[in-house]
Amino acid sequence: MLVQAQHRFTVEEYYRMAETGVLRPDARVELLDGKVIDMSPIGPFHGGVTDYLNEIFTAASKGRWRTRVQNSLHIDDHSEPQ
Repeated sequence: MLVQAQHRFTVEEYYRMAETGVLRPDARVELLDGKVIDMSPIGPFHGGVTDYLNEIFTAASKGRWRTRVQNSLHIDDHSEPQ
């Protein structure tokens, strides 16, 4: 029985795919555990909750930390969720 191997992408390879056009500039994808995963579109409820939570966390920080909204987060060499 033939077993198919999967390639686990690194963050560096993921960015290279974007730079070379393998991934479109408007592609809604993220890298999770070496896999390129399609992301769901952001709907009105998601957007509203995100804005609300950002306001709460920004006020709570009182300038002690920076809040980031829907930006990528480099976790390790194989994961960079949005």
